[in-house]
Amino acid sequence: MKKIRRVQDIEHEKLKLRVQLLEQEKEIRAAWKDLKISLSPGVLIQKKISHWAQVGWRLLNRKMMNKL
Repeated sequence: MKKIRRVQDIEHEKLKLRVQLLEQEKEIRAAWKDLKISLSPGVLIQKKISHWAQVGWRLLNRKMMNKL
């Protein structure tokens, strides 16, 4: 940290720290919102259905290739 010599320097550092704190809080809120959305029951079910649909397509594809 820089050496503080004047009151204006203190005020400037306080302002800079406040801005940094607000940016970090904003990032945390965004990350938390993304987490809540990604862990919602609807999204989890949708992911599972998508996964099993892909597995089903792979199995069907293998069976079709084996018949040929």
